[in-house]
Amino acid sequence: IGDFEVCVTPEQTQCIIGYNVFIEGGDLSKFILSNTPEKLVCVNPLTWEVTNDKADAYLNEGSRPVRVKQLFFNSFKPHTVSAPLEKGAFSAQCKDGVVWTNAPRTSGFDLAVFPGKNYHGSESSMFWMNTRRNAEKRLKHFLSRT
Repeated sequence: IGDFEVCVTPEQTQCIIGYNVFIEGGDLSKFILSNTPEKLVCVNPLTWEVTNDKADAYLNEGSRPVRVKQLFFNSFKPHTVSAPLEKGAFSAQCKDGVVWTNAPRTSGFDLAVFPGKNYHGSESSMFWMNTRRNAEKRLKHFLSRT
């Protein structure tokens, strides 16, 4: 993608990570449109690798559901509060250019569901702790090279 390559290892830096999450049984035709799966970036948010291997939910170190506390009608954003982390809430498998995962067991991940069971609006919450830990790992690796 441009001058950047896709990250293929959990420590790699100066590369891009990307993924779009769909719940198993979702409809990609609502998302793909003119794109083809070959043009989409899909890095597994549990393994940080570019493979079609399924990463089981036990690898998910913590998802952060969002609870709506109060909706202000003069604002586009609901007032939200973070709920406790949920370990093992979601699996992840890159296939057809997107991440496929299981349906949420609890509420708090469905505030922005797009057509076709596309959970793009909740991706950062679904893989919250894995993303934080991987960012720390990449930063540590980058700083060790300087």
